[in-house]
Amino acid sequence: MTNQTEMRKGSVECIAALAKLIDAANAPQVDGSDAREYVNKQINNSAELLKIFGPLTPRQEGMILCLAEYIHEEETTGIPSLESWTPFSTDTKEEIDTFVAEVDAMY
Repeated sequence: MTNQTEMRKGSVECIAALAKLIDAANAPQVDGSDAREYVNKQINNSAELLKIFGPLTPRQEGMILCLAEYIHEEETTGIPSLESWTPFSTDTKEEIDTFVAEVDAMY
């Protein structure tokens, strides 16, 4: 296969994966007020997208996870502000737990 053929194949696969990510992001949550479910859904959907790329460096993984989470966030809550938004892939378990507790306390 030529490079152009491989590039096209990758583009088509990426479009299908993005469509799947967007569908998953828009799927109803079991409990719409559960912050833990929202976080897990975003992390899991992003990880699913990551799988299609095959072996990557940790830096490449971080970049793809960030893009996937950005798309998920945009689909579910609107375009995030890049000045203040951070993807869950950059957070520790403790930071995620704090976020979940803060959101749950609001509802």
